[in-house]
Amino acid sequence: MRLAVNADVLVHESTYGKGDEKIARNHGHSTNMQAAQVATEAGAKRLLLNHISARFLSKDISQLKKDAATIFLKTSMWLKTWKKWKSRRLRKDKYVYNSHYRC
Repeated sequence: MRLAVNADVLVHESTYGKGDEKIARNHGHSTNMQAAQVATEAGAKRLLLNHISARFLSKDISQLKKDAATIFLKTSMWLKTWKKWKSRRLRKDKYVYNSHYRC
């Protein structure tokens, strides 16, 4: 967690959605809600959810963001923001990539 403290952007895996905490823990992954809680506790400025399960890649993907935003308002999805973000230059010391943080 200490690497994420005050990060400009916290990139956090969100393989599972709200209500999937047990399966997420059993498979060593996180839910969107757990990622949002980490971002809140770390004081991150933005949360970028990534490593989304293929089962959410249709209409459900927007629900992952909406649910996480109830805990951490500035939540974005990796799939929708990659084109926008890849052209920006981020300070490396403030960019945190946390692909498999266990909550």
